[in-house]
Amino acid sequence: MASRRRAAQVRVNAGLPNRVLMDIPENRFKLATLFRRYHPTVVIVPAGRTPAASPDHYQGQLLVEAARFYSQLTKWNERFDNTEPYRVPHLVYAPFPFDAEQRQWHSSFIVDISATFEQKMKAVQCYESQFDDKRIALVKHFVTGHNIYQGARCGFSYGELFALPHPAGAADLMTFVLGGKGSPAPVQLPGKDHVPMG
Repeated sequence: MASRRRAAQVRVNAGLPNRVLMDIPENRFKLATLFRRYHPTVVIVPAGRTPAASPDHYQGQLLVEAARFYSQLTKWNERFDNTEPYRVPHLVYAPFPFDAEQRQWHSSFIVDISATFEQKMKAVQCYESQFDDKRIALVKHFVTGHNIYQGARCGFSYGELFALPHPAGAADLMTFVLGGKGSPAPVQLPGKDHVPMG
């Protein structure tokens, strides 16, 4: 149901075990085989250490990074169901807001999710097996506050933070800089009307 809420075009279960997920060679082969089969342009992975939550989170990050490397290896096709090598062009991190470490990413950016925030929350609610009513209320409160905070940094009602393992590049300075709506508290010049946030 969550994949329908997210409007996912394809959902594949890699068969990796919940609660005992590990970045081990066998799991790297499984995931890299999917990369080689589906040729994704962008792979997004949650990033960060979450000692108070599942250790699967950090293992998942390590596993995706390793599988991305494995997927491009040549002369080893038998390890990947005889699929051809493929290099995933772009790896994007979705940083955990409760990461145990203070991280300095090479670059980060915030996507305006104002139009899809309610759809995101409906997808979160689909995980009833993980959250009872009281806990889902806390999760909704936390996610809402976090997305409001991130969005406000760029003048959006709701925003989602992403990071890159390399500097962000742009073909055009103005398009890149003007991607957000601006400061949440622009300075009002004397004698000028305040510009409302859109």
